[in-house]
Order: sequence, then C-alpha cells, then structure tokens
Amino acid sequence: MVIKYVTNILILIVLLALSQTLSALENGQTSPSNSGQLTEMEKEAVVPIDPRAAPPLTFKITPKLFFGARLDLEALGDNNSDLNDSEEDSLVFLRSRLNLAGLYRPWDNIDFFGEVQFSYTQILEDPSDRRSSEFEFALSRAYMLWKEFLTPSLNLQVGRQRFNDDRQWLYDANLDAVRIFFNRDPFSLEMSVSANLVESEFSNNLIEPNDEEDVMINYILYNAYRYGRKDEVAFYGIVRQDPSEDRDLAFVGVYWKSRSIKDQKFWIHAASSLGFEESNSLMGSGVDLGWISRFDLWLEPSLTMGFALGSKNFRQTGLEDNNGRFNGVVKFRYYGEVLDPELSNIMIPTLGLGIIPFDETSLDIVYHYYAQVEKTDELRDADVDEDLTGEDRDLGHEVDLIFGTEIIKNLQIEFDTGVFIPGKAFPEDDPALLGKLRVLIIF
Repeated sequence: MVIKYVTNILILIVLLALSQTLSALENGQTSPSNSGQLTEMEKEAVVPIDPRAAPPLTFKITPKLFFGARLDLEALGDNNSDLNDSEEDSLVFLRSRLNLAGLYRPWDNIDFFGEVQFSYTQILEDPSDRRSSEFEFALSRAYMLWKEFLTPSLNLQVGRQRFNDDRQWLYDANLDAVRIFFNRDPFSLEMSVSANLVESEFSNNLIEPNDEEDVMINYILYNAYRYGRKDEVAFYGIVRQDPSEDRDLAFVGVYWKSRSIKDQKFWIHAASSLGFEESNSLMGSGVDLGWISRFDLWLEPSLTMGFALGSKNFRQTGLEDNNGRFNGVVKFRYYGEVLDPELSNIMIPTLGLGIIPFDETSLDIVYHYYAQVEKTDELRDADVDEDLTGEDRDLGHEVDLIFGTEIIKNLQIEFDTGVFIPGKAFPEDDPALLGKLRVLIIF
C-alpha cells in the first residue's frame, strides 16, 4: 500500500520537474550559485525560542560536514487537572533532552541530514502513579534534500522530516515523507505524501510498521503567494486516512498574514473539514484570526486581540500543536497553557499584553475565555481530565504569563505559568494550575 502512494507521488514529481525544466530552458533560467556554506535558514535563528527545531549546525567539521547539539532541560508542575481540590493529582517531573544533529553535503545541491534525541524523564510527584521515570531514544529526523531537482525552482526531500506551519495550526510533526517544493517568487507550492504511526510522535516507521493498520497516510498540498516583505496568502488541502480508527478526513482552507501597516500584524486562518470518523459523517468549519499592535514606546509594549471558533463537527488535522508567539521571543500554547483544547465546538476570545524590556527578552500576559458552540458533555483533546455536565456552554477563563530571554548567546530561558478557572459547564469549580521552566543550551 505504501509503495503505491510513493510511486504516485514520484510520478507527479517527474511530471512537474520536466515541465519546469522546459519552462526554465525557454526562459533562459540558470542555476544560482552555491557556496557550500549553511544559509541563515539552515542555521535556524535563535529567536523565536523553538525547542522542537533542529539544533543550529554551529560546528563545521569539514567543508562538507556540519554538526550541532542542544540540551533542553525542563521542569513542569501540573496541579488539579481534575478541577477538584479534595483529590490529590499533582504531577511534577524533570525532563532532559539532548539533541544531536549532523549534515553532510557531498555536493552543493545535495544534503543528508540526521538528528537523534536522548530523553530522560524523572517523575518527582504523581500520586496516581500514572507515569514512571523513563529513558528514551528517538530518531527525530533523517532525510535527503535534493536542491534544484532537475530545475532551479524545484527541491525534493525524502525521509523523516519536520512539517511545521507558521502558527502550527495545521501541523507540527516529524513524518516519513516524500515531499517536493516548487518556488518561483512570488509563488511557492509544496506537495507531499507522508506516513506516521497513529499513536507516535517520533517513532514513525514507514518502511516496517508493526501493523499496516497502525499507519496513517497524509496527503498535503500547500500553495502560497508572497507579497511585500512578510505578507502571504496561502491555500491548502490536507487528506488524512486512518484505518485504525475508521477515520478519513479532508481539510481545505486559506491562511492570510500581513504586516503591510507599520507596527501592525494580522492573520486569518479559515478552514473546513469533512469526512468520516467512526462511521459518522462530519462536516464543519473553523476560523482563527488575530491582530497585534506594537507601540513605539518605552518597553516596546504590544496589544494582541484574537478570536477562534470551531463548529461542533469541525476537526483540526490531528497534527497540530497550536503553538506560536505574539510579539515576544517565546512560542507558547496560544489557546491556553493549562486547558490547551482542540478548536472543535469551542469559541475562544483572547487578549494579550506584552513588553520587551531588553533585547531578546519578552514578557506576555494572555487572557482567554472559553465557551462551547453547542452544549455537549465532551471537550475534545483538552488538558483537563474532568468531563462536562452538558448543561451549560460556559467553560471558563484562563490567564497565562509567558517569559523568555537569552541571557547570553546560546543560553535561553523560558518560564510559563497559568491558571484555568472552570465555568458552569464543569461539575467541579476548583482552578487548575501549571508552571513550566525550560532552559535551552545550544552548543
């Protein structure tokens, strides 16, 4: 089955590449020069802080071999996720992650990239014994990137690679994929077929899955038009086939972001999902929009207003992370650090205030209100364990504080804390708390 999908996408690659080769010849297009050095994109800028990005390749071992490493230390405390103070359910753990990455460039247009992660989680407090301390090893990424594949406008990437959109509203996942990028300014086009194990973040195996029904197949088409310096309109389509859960879903949508007005930034995500889930027909729509105003004053204050709405039968892709930033240096869960729900049958107005007291340092205070679109006893993919009564739409309020800084070069600190106050839709009304401290060391 997997071979059939890979064959189909390779046929598309060849056809597109041939057509672009002819077009390039007709236009007298020549290949841009390559110095063999890493580009700024490949080095992955320090800001914003993104712990899931590949380590910057800071060491040049030979003219063709580069290496990078990052140590991620995280302490997290999660208290009262069942919204009931009378039952002890605090979870406190320490997690250490060491990521090692290397890139080999035998020719200027061919890259071989690999990244592994060593992780150790130590549970300090868990009254219910839900989790235990554990050591893990994962192959995070391993791919071949063929730049200027038959034509200067086309790149081919094969292997385990990161899919990551601007606000991670669609996806932020490492997938085994065959992926092509076509780029001729101001237009770009991305097409891919990928696979991942249904219940796995890193241990995806397209070649030898444990069970064919454990594999989810993804088809992604993303077409963007860039205008101005950081303005973009994109149209996308995503199809996900999940035989293990009898689920086939398709997503179509548009994403528009702009900074055309001085000190202003806005975005609009609008999408529809349709298909089948556990033999039930689903069709829904979702929207996420926001506006950021920055002020040329002391501490560089900013004001963010956002609104997100997902209908009862709307589903996000299942690959999303809902992780981004406003005007600061830290990416955070912009639907709430504590509740962190999927945008399905929910309405989320958001208000944020931020300052930048020093270079590479930011502080954000973010408020969310939550309400169901239709009264039900289910809240999809949220980080609270308590069921709903189904008798009220009021889900509650949340306030988060997010701080990030780069103390010295290659040493970054992030601190997040939040409190969720449940509304009348929950049978319990005690607040849930979360605190997280993260230290990133880049070698």
